[in-house]
Formats: sequence, structure tokens, C-alpha cells
Amino acid sequence: MVVGLSLYALYYDLSNTTKMVYTLVMYTIQGALLVGGTFYSVMVRHKRPLFSIGLKSDRAVTSLGYGAVMAPPLFAVAFGISWVLQELLKPIIKPTSSISSYSTGALVLFTVMAVVLAPICEEIFFRGYLYPVLRNRFDAQPAMLINAALFAVVHRNLVSFLPIALVGYALCYITEKTENIAGPILCHAAYNALVLATLRFVFK
Repeated sequence: MVVGLSLYALYYDLSNTTKMVYTLVMYTIQGALLVGGTFYSVMVRHKRPLFSIGLKSDRAVTSLGYGAVMAPPLFAVAFGISWVLQELLKPIIKPTSSISSYSTGALVLFTVMAVVLAPICEEIFFRGYLYPVLRNRFDAQPAMLINAALFAVVHRNLVSFLPIALVGYALCYITEKTENIAGPILCHAAYNALVLATLRFVFK
């Protein structure tokens, strides 16, 4: 995240395709830092097994069931909120390029980032590591709200803050119910896939 923010000022000077590759590289670095930091803290510093952050087979099927069932309605609500906010704030926000303007190669890279890398890396950190830390200090609702807010903040998009926070809250809910992050990873991946498909084939 620090590396990404330090180079963020260069982003708007790049072409559409280069922006996509740039974003992939930055999120890959960010993801590596999140996962690496999490594993170091859990396994080296605190000498705890990986199943302590929800990477376990116990209740994995239940967790995956939650993720599969919740992804479509969560997408519908969050995407609807995002669309309304964009329409309301259209006079004061900078328009973004259509996803259709990107090259096929860039779209493939972005899809890998959004549907594979981001869900795995972000869920390991936010729901696997950070949520239990918050849960040890707060009741479930405050812990879920704080986690969701932080999840939305790091995405650095004011218009999408509320829908992303909603997604983060739902992912915390699955974690709270199942103590397993398989479901949050699946739900996160399915949600991102639905967003990309909608942007690619509906809002061309």
C-alpha cells in the first residue's frame, strides 16, 4: 500500500492500457506486502498456525456456501448504490474511461488481479488477520464496522466508499459465522467478477 501510494501521482499521466498494467503491478506489490506481513506476524512473531487466520478445512464447505449465496445479492445492492452515487456526484467527479477502451491483454491481467489476486490477498489480511484482532477487542458489530471502513478506505475511492464498506461488512459477517475465510475469498472473487462482467458487457 505504501509503495502504491508513493507512486500514485504518476497514474494520471499514463495511457489506459499502461494504467491497467501499472495497477496490476501496484496491487501485486501491495498484496505481497499484505500476505507477507500477515504470515510473518502470525507464524514468526506470534508462532501461531495458519488455521488461526481462517485457513483451515473446518467449516470450509459451510463458509463457501455462505460466499456463493451472498455474492449475487451483495453485488446487486452494492453496485446499485455505487451507480446512484456516481449519478448524484457526476457534476463534481472526474469521469473514468470505459473498460472497453482497454486492450485484451490488459483486461486479462486486470481480471486476474481482481478475481484471483485481490480476493486471496485482501481476505487473508482483512478477514483472516485484522478481523480477529478487532474481534478480540470489540463485540462483533463494532469489529465488523471498523473492518469494513478500513477495507473501503484502502481502496481510495470516495464514490465507492459506501458500497465497498458494505461488501467488507458482508465478508466479515461470513467470517464471524464460519470462522473460515474460504467463503469470504469466494464471495469477494464472485463479486469482483460480476462487477467486471457488468462493466464489460452492460456499461460499454
